[in-house]
Amino acid sequence: MNIGLLGGSFNPCHKGHIHISKNALKQLKLDEIWWVITPLNPLKEKSDLADIKNRILQAKDTQKPDFIKVKLFEKSNEANYSIDLIRSIKAKYHSDRFIWLMGADNLVNFTKWKSYQEIIKEINIAIFPRGDYLEKENILETDYHNYFLESKFVSLLKDKHPPYWTIIKMDKIDISATKIRNKK
Repeated sequence: MNIGLLGGSFNPCHKGHIHISKNALKQLKLDEIWWVITPLNPLKEKSDLADIKNRILQAKDTQKPDFIKVKLFEKSNEANYSIDLIRSIKAKYHSDRFIWLMGADNLVNFTKWKSYQEIIKEINIAIFPRGDYLEKENILETDYHNYFLESKFVSLLKDKHPPYWTIIKMDKIDISATKIRNKK
């Protein structure tokens, strides 16, 4: 199977996650999207996070298409790093192919991620537009521009050996978990 991995805290999940998932499935020609909920994000304040059990239940209870699966692979009391998660999933599901799905806002801090260069070499990446972040310089553009797939070739991303990446063309939705939490 061809699977998109949308990692995040999902604090809470919202229609933007569903919008990204639908676009990824269609444009990348995937079979499933896994929402990989992380208990702790090393780059975020722990106090801002709702309880992991509540976030998982909320994501599972959200009305979403059947191709979206909610997953928890990490232990709730440890720092969680994407590179470890990616390697673990690829080892466990070695017959499947994976694409890392990431909002453009993550590109700003991507070089702060543990072993970010290994992530790039381990899994292909599909970037989703968010705000004006695509206009800012980022590591993929500067160091991996030769591996960029234009939008007309985006469906080939799953067939390429990393470090390929692309930008998914789609309408932006002005919503974020932070905005949702701040309205409460």
